[in-house]
Amino acid sequence: MASHRSEPKAVLIVGPHRSGTSATSALVHGWGLEPATGDVDRTGDRFNRRGLWEARSLVELNDALLASVGVSWSTAPLLEWQWPARLPDRLAWQKRCEELAARAGAAGDWVWKDPRLCVTLAVWRAVLAGRLLVVVVVRHPLATALSLARRNRFPVGFGLAIWTLSVAHALCAASPGACCAVHFEQLVARPQAAATALHHWLANHGVTRLRREAAGWESLDRSLITSSPPDEPPGDVLPVCWDLAWQLYRSLQPERAFVPMDEQLEQLVSWCERHLPGPFPAAVAEALERQVTDLAAKAEGYEILTRHPVLRWLRAVRRMFRRRDHAPSCQ
Repeated sequence: MASHRSEPKAVLIVGPHRSGTSATSALVHGWGLEPATGDVDRTGDRFNRRGLWEARSLVELNDALLASVGVSWSTAPLLEWQWPARLPDRLAWQKRCEELAARAGAAGDWVWKDPRLCVTLAVWRAVLAGRLLVVVVVRHPLATALSLARRNRFPVGFGLAIWTLSVAHALCAASPGACCAVHFEQLVARPQAAATALHHWLANHGVTRLRREAAGWESLDRSLITSSPPDEPPGDVLPVCWDLAWQLYRSLQPERAFVPMDEQLEQLVSWCERHLPGPFPAAVAEALERQVTDLAAKAEGYEILTRHPVLRWLRAVRRMFRRRDHAPSCQ
């Protein structure tokens, strides 16, 4: 461990898609943390008007990692906790990750953001041992699911499953004392307090490349939070989808803008061991299969249904449960 103390710190911003990781990444980039690869995507679209703020080289490598075990970003959360153990040619993948990390940190401390990191963090933790800091961006699970429904046409129950399992993967791969949570709604509503707390936490954990002040919070777009999510999910959402998402969300203390993860992280990992993925994906798959069947009945042709991401997700559930002999545990 001592050999890593003088090496650049890697700040990884993780969180489910549509959780506010782009806005958080833009804020931290403004403090002087930039990967030396020079390929950060600042272009926006109608869903991320101020840019994605993620390194293309990281996204491409994460996509390749996930594809090597037969999943994409939307089905990756279904992977068992120990999925890196079955990576084909693990040493070759580790070398590719080490090479990219060396390029990104050539100029010093850097920040990376990619929602896929929720799942691939288990691989990067081994590569960046001793110099990894994880910032988990947490948004209300129903707000995230509704946003995914607008962008990707996912059923809300599917979005809640993605949120719950993505956050669980990230927590299980993080290390106590080197992980914190930033609540997106609080970051937008109380940007100065949240930004200052995050800036201080990074500085106290050895990030030396930071600009002295937590600037940039004034530019956070308050329109990112257009309305509060409803108190209850739509009636066709399976209760287990909502109940488990809500329990995990409340455990992350959403009333606080910034939450350091020390002893609390061990408690959260223990909760994930008891509840996820266990029967959760199977129950979600059963409910979503009914929704997809209804969609098929309404569709003019079957072709559109065969391309629906939910079907790929359902097939991934079945494959996972066919090969699993026992419930996994976090390590």
